[in-house]
Amino acid sequence: ALCDRLAIQTVGRLRCLGSAHHIKSKFGAGYSVELTLPLPVRSGADVEIDQFMRDQLAKSCELVEHHRGRFVYNLPAKGEGGLSLGQVFSRLQRAKDRLGLLDYSVAQPTLEQVFLRFAKEQEDAEGRQSA
Repeated sequence: ALCDRLAIQTVGRLRCLGSAHHIKSKFGAGYSVELTLPLPVRSGADVEIDQFMRDQLAKSCELVEHHRGRFVYNLPAKGEGGLSLGQVFSRLQRAKDRLGLLDYSVAQPTLEQVFLRFAKEQEDAEGRQSA
C-alpha cells in the first residue's frame, strides 16, 4: 500500500481521516448482495428474486444491477432497517434451492463506493447552494 491513512474532503471541509478499513466501517452503509441464477433464466425468476429480497431481507433494498442471471442489490445497514450479516446469510441459504440460485455473495461496500457517496453528497450540496 502506498499509504495507511486517507482523508476525504468535501465542500471545503475535512470529513474523515483514518485507515481504509476505518473509513469503510464508519461510512459504508449496509451490504451488497450478488445472486447468480443458471442460464437460461427461467421465466418469472426476476420477479421472484425481487419479492424475496424485499420480503425477507429489506423492504428498502435497491436493485443496482441485473444482467444474464446476475442480480446485485444494496441492503441497508442493520441500524437502518437492515438485518445482521448472519441473518442475511441464513435467509439466503434457506432460500437457495427454492429460488434456484447457483451462487450468492454478501460484501461490505468498497472504498470506491464510499468515495462515490461523498462525491454525491458534495454534488447535492453544490446544487442546493446554486439554487
